[in-house]
Amino acid sequence: MNKKICKKCNNEILKNQPIFYFPNMPKWHELSDLSKQDFHINCIKDIDSERNVGEILANIMEDISKKTKIRPFLGRSGNIVVQAILDEKSIEIFDFEDFVDFDIPIINLEKIVQLKPTETIANRMTSLHVLEDQN
Repeated sequence: MNKKICKKCNNEILKNQPIFYFPNMPKWHELSDLSKQDFHINCIKDIDSERNVGEILANIMEDISKKTKIRPFLGRSGNIVVQAILDEKSIEIFDFEDFVDFDIPIINLEKIVQLKPTETIANRMTSLHVLEDQN
């Protein structure tokens, strides 16, 4: 089995550690040196604070989403971009502030809105946890 090594710190990314796989970027792009590399979440956040990676990726994702009919743009808040996945009847959230992305079936949205602090809902291969009340 191949070990995943973080491009920033050169340490192994262990199986239970969150990982961010940087998307493929053209050679001319200012972030091309990060292209197709694995990072610990904390390491990519360090790079983000120096180079505004999250904002750049959110801008790219928003631009792409606004040009496609299959996965249209739904909204953006800060560096978080939401798009529809029409053929799967779900939404996908690209969080370039915490460097995670996940999709939620539309039928689960109402259940998620009704969750109270400390409650959990199973969502496909992951679980969503409400940590605190934002009201």
